[in-house]
Amino acid sequence: MLMIGIAGVTGKLGSYVADLVDQQGIASIHLARSPERATVYASAEIRKMVYANTPEVVEALKGIDVLLMVSAPCLEIMPRRKPISRS
Repeated sequence: MLMIGIAGVTGKLGSYVADLVDQQGIASIHLARSPERATVYASAEIRKMVYANTPEVVEALKGIDVLLMVSAPCLEIMPRRKPISRS
């Protein structure tokens, strides 16, 4: 089985993705600069990862097959709107 890594799990988008993955019962590794701020899920392991610390990054990424880098500081999580038809 593939192991999914999710970066940025303490942010809006990263935490949203982590929650969706957990709701599906998929095991994952959550990567955060401040792991103490990350939500704890039974199906996830939380690891500290600061991009500027290369040895730490290499260690944090061990065992991850697919990495979701979901950093998006300006993105608001909103329900999809119905498209506007142009007549």
